[in-house]
Formats: sequence, C-alpha cells, structure tokens
Amino acid sequence: MKRILILPVFAAMLGATCASASDLNPLGIYAGAAAGPSYDSYTQLGADQDTGTGWKVSAGLRPVPFLGAELEYIDFGSARFSTASGPLGGGFKGQAHATAEGLFAVGYLPIPISAVDVFAKLGAEHVRTSADGIGEVGPVTCGLECILPTHVRDSDTAIAYGAGVQWRLRSLALRAEYERADTGLGHPALLSFGINWTF
Repeated sequence: MKRILILPVFAAMLGATCASASDLNPLGIYAGAAAGPSYDSYTQLGADQDTGTGWKVSAGLRPVPFLGAELEYIDFGSARFSTASGPLGGGFKGQAHATAEGLFAVGYLPIPISAVDVFAKLGAEHVRTSADGIGEVGPVTCGLECILPTHVRDSDTAIAYGAGVQWRLRSLALRAEYERADTGLGHPALLSFGINWTF
C-alpha cells in the first residue's frame, strides 16, 4: 500500500521540479557543444575544397518559442589543400586553419511536432585564418625551379548563416546543424552534431 502511494507522490514532485526549473529560466538560457566535418574552400589561395574535423561550443537564449539568439566559438579544424600548376609551372600546397566567434539571431519554424525544432540562423562571425605552405615557382619565372615558404594570416568579420534541426527531451536537445561564413579569403563551413542543455 505504501509503495502504491509513493509513486503518485514522486510523480507530483518531479512535475513540480520541472515547473520550477522553467520558472527559474524565463529566458530559455542554454549551452551546448558539437563536432563534425568541416569544409574549407580558400578561393583566394586558388585552392580546392578540402575537409577536416571541427568543433564548437555555444550559449544562447530563447525567450519566445519562435525567436532566440546564440553566441558561439567555432574551430573549423585544419585542412590540407593544393593548387594545380599553371602554364609556367609551379603551384602551392599547404595547410589552413580557421577559428571564429559568432553572434546569431535564430528563428524557429512553427511545426506541429512539439519535441522537434527546425531552425535557421543569420549573423556575423569574426574569422581568423592562417595558412602555411610551400609555393613552387616554375623555371620560366625563376630561372630555376624555386620552392618558397608561404605564410598567410587573415582576420575578417563576415556574414554567417546556418540551419538545422533538434530533438528535445526535457532539458536535453540533440542537434544537427550546418553553418558557413563567407570571408575575403574563403568559405569555412561546419556540419556538426551535438547536444544542448537548457538550464
């Protein structure tokens, strides 16, 4: 008999706890982490797209169901790339690495499935890119085949955007997301899979 009475009491306590947590977090503040493949296309270096592994951490708020804001730090990882030799010979090969801080407005679509969110975001990222490699200059230009070290450093504030979907289970959310920034040096992007926790 005592066990039968304990179950509804425990359920009521759990419900009260969830309600209190919601009352204590009216802005819907959350934090998260994610990782996945990154895609780097450094067009100003004449390099083709290559893939690496990136990760990010984020914090955000969602005061109303359809609108929120998010702040994040992204490491797009390192990617190896090379350029084809031109008619005079030579080319470039090396490795690039990009990191960024971003601030976004996040919009959520009104869909009938309450546990699922489909969202898009638009904002800006401050992207820092470094590229190190070897440039080969052909004999027509150099007189002899020349191999020259190349170092590129770039810092740029650029428009960034993304979209994704997340599945919510109480305070936990599983998220899949694609985001990209368009800088003067290239177009770093990240396809990430991670978790968010709403406080």
